[in-house]
Amino acid sequence: LMDLMSREGRFRNVFETSSANKENLKRRLARMDSEKGSIEKKVSELQKKESDARERIASILAEIEVKKNEIETIQKTLAKQKEVLSARIKACQTLESKRNEIKTRFGTLKRMNDNYEWYKEGVRNIMKVFDPASRENRPIPPEAVFGLVADILEPKPEYGNAVEAALGESLQHILVKDQESGRRLLEYLREKEAGRGGFIPVDSLPAPELQIESESGPMERLLDQIEVKDGFHEVAQALLGDVILAETLQDAVTLYNRLTIKRTVVTREGDLISSRGIINGGSTEKLSGILSKKIELKNLGSRMTDLEKQLSEFRDEQKKMESELRDLEIRLQQHFEKRNILSRNHSEAEKNLYILSEDLKH
Repeated sequence: LMDLMSREGRFRNVFETSSANKENLKRRLARMDSEKGSIEKKVSELQKKESDARERIASILAEIEVKKNEIETIQKTLAKQKEVLSARIKACQTLESKRNEIKTRFGTLKRMNDNYEWYKEGVRNIMKVFDPASRENRPIPPEAVFGLVADILEPKPEYGNAVEAALGESLQHILVKDQESGRRLLEYLREKEAGRGGFIPVDSLPAPELQIESESGPMERLLDQIEVKDGFHEVAQALLGDVILAETLQDAVTLYNRLTIKRTVVTREGDLISSRGIINGGSTEKLSGILSKKIELKNLGSRMTDLEKQLSEFRDEQKKMESELRDLEIRLQQHFEKRNILSRNHSEAEKNLYILSEDLKH
């Protein structure tokens, strides 16, 4: 009996212990179930964060690629713009050099023209006396001097030699109001020992020859190839109205011999047969070149004006291109900065993803 009671006590203890262990296990299972739910929730959250982090990285990489393409595009545009700008700068320099060259030549001719360096001493001295800036005593009123014959005629460039040959010394003659004005100016030159000069009294010129004909009909007049200053057409008619044009010296001889009334015949090169039959000509370099220099002076002035305008346009365009180039360089720098920011963001996102992945493993 004692033995049975002892065994019953042990069984009772075991049962009580087992019951207690069972309760403990139940509590532990309940606690583990609770922890499992919490961990599953945390895992789900970490997985979502990891997925978001990967999407973030992919988005940043896509932005970096876009930025890379934009940078390459701007760099190519910038390189092309620099080439165009370099070419424009060289064009400006070439244009400026040409302008300066023409300006120098123009200045030289202008100074020579203003100082009457192409004319004989007497003509030069008279014209300087009647210069508006001159303070010398004038032998006649300034309004009685109209200027030089060379100043009222502007032939087409290809007829300059013909006009110089036809006029000869008359090209340097001074146009005055009347014979009395010419006489007094001649006396002035003699008294001052200032050289010799020719004077054309406009009021005393003969009536103009209106038509030139030969046995074969009308012919080409030299005067038709000349632009005459307003108010001096009768002067030009008196000086050149009866001068006929021929292509060559042989043509001039043939034409002269056909004329019923003998006239002066001149070629473009400046070979001439006078109305008296005298043949004159030879090297064109021996002509005075006054008209050709005046034509050159006018052309240089016009060319210089055109070059100044073109150069101004080129410089404006160059400034515009330089401004656009600076804007491109600023944009490129901004893109570099944005790419650097994206690169830093990418590094941080990679680091964040690594931490999330480690937390998820745990």
